[in-house]
Amino acid sequence: MNLNIGEVLIINKKTTNYIDIINEFIIKIEKNSLYINFVAKPAIGLGGKNVFKFSKSDLIEKKPLFDEILNNWDLVIQTFFPDINSEGELSFFFFSNHYSHAIMKKPAINSILAHQLYGAKNISYFPSLEEIKEAKKFIDHLNPNYARIDLVRHNGKLYLVELELIEPYLYLNENMTENISAFCKSLMN
Repeated sequence: MNLNIGEVLIINKKTTNYIDIINEFIIKIEKNSLYINFVAKPAIGLGGKNVFKFSKSDLIEKKPLFDEILNNWDLVIQTFFPDINSEGELSFFFFSNHYSHAIMKKPAINSILAHQLYGAKNISYFPSLEEIKEAKKFIDHLNPNYARIDLVRHNGKLYLVELELIEPYLYLNENMTENISAFCKSLMN
């Protein structure tokens, strides 16, 4: 199964030589692609807290931010898709493995965070059947009661940014009655 996830690095909490590890990761990626920016975030997070963008040139400058994450959590490094600034992030919601609804989350100007706490705008999104199939690939073997799959379109393909399976914000206010009913049914299964 072909799943587009971009490049990801996970560094265990309390790792001391993490700058060297991140630098090696960046060098490896630079050989194979045009990615120049990356996103750092805690492996367990909420609402975009401690999420930031960085590049190889400001790796040392961002050290206090890395330290803050690694003192408490594992660190996730992902390639940054610049398309998030133009199209935004697409969130697909599935209840009992069935598509429910989708939204487009557009970050505020000069932000990478697709969260309303940081000024992002949530827009109803009506995906094609092909987009729904692509999103569903990420949960086909999991069969969760509910899931939110956050994707970014890059070079015509959808790439995973986050897969939320535990207490995701579900944006049930879009088509509220229908979505709440589907969500409740998924919990009863």
